[in-house]
Amino acid sequence: MLPGVDSALVLNALHEYDTSGEYDVIVYDGASSQATLRMLGMPEIISWYVRRFRQLFANSDFGKR
Repeated sequence: MLPGVDSALVLNALHEYDTSGEYDVIVYDGASSQATLRMLGMPEIISWYVRRFRQLFANSDFGKR
């Protein structure tokens, strides 16, 4: 497995558990490091960048092509 892919798979599984609505609480017992906190915050960070730069990208020459 490529480095970092396991973290992405865990994040995806946690997201699926959360959106299923079957659980009141989800406990993640994994490595306690800054990398784990960044991984868990990644969807919100990506969403922020997409909201901020979507129009800029769409108006660029690269986005128009």
